[in-house]
Amino acid sequence: MELREYISSDSEQITSWIRDEESLYMWSADRICKFPLDGNELDLEYKSVPPSVPMFPMTAVDVKGRVIGHILIRFPDESHSVARLGFVIVAPELRGKGYGQILVRLALQYIRSNFDVKRVTLGVFARNKAAFECYRSCGFKPYGEISPYEMPIGTWNLIEMEQYL
Repeated sequence: MELREYISSDSEQITSWIRDEESLYMWSADRICKFPLDGNELDLEYKSVPPSVPMFPMTAVDVKGRVIGHILIRFPDESHSVARLGFVIVAPELRGKGYGQILVRLALQYIRSNFDVKRVTLGVFARNKAAFECYRSCGFKPYGEISPYEMPIGTWNLIEMEQYL
């Protein structure tokens, strides 16, 4: 697996992995509030962000160049001292096989190599136990919780996690 820059044509493949509303909101929180997806939503989300906002959407591909995962690296404030991961997803047939850990570790390696960042954060819903364990196994530690976190389909608990580089 390797990371490359996201391209617009990746959107259809990545969004095809979202098969129900709960999965949509666990993946995108309240950023993409439309289900079912038609394939263009991820691209529209990225195009809605002003060019001045530093973000780096990355697509994971296998050795044959097939899209197998996606992750977003962004900087939540102007200091750029903290990076934040989001929109983390792996193709359904690869889940539970360690690909999520590889994807997150590749993103951390990309951050270390390209930015002067001391801390990386992410948010994960408490109900998404597999994702929580993936992030924990990659060295992230919980540091806070947003509860209640109002979602279009209910109230969830969001665990904030961090890792110092």
